[in-house]
Amino acid sequence: MHAYLQEIHQVATPRMGAQRGVAITGAMPREYEGILTPEAISFVAHLARMFTPRVTELLARRCLVLNNFKNCKAFLLMNS
Repeated sequence: MHAYLQEIHQVATPRMGAQRGVAITGAMPREYEGILTPEAISFVAHLARMFTPRVTELLARRCLVLNNFKNCKAFLLMNS
């Protein structure tokens, strides 16, 4: 395995117990059991824990930019 693939594998491989705190709230048809394995759920939980802080930060920044844009637009309309 190439070094960069090993690095990606180490970062993206969930640790034991990564499934804790994850709940499947929708219907779980029998055929999903082969897809939503404990390993797959742990992997997705790990990715969510790893990237949620950054996604939240980017969404907050987006909100600020949009609010500034709306405020500037309203200011320009009032002063034109």
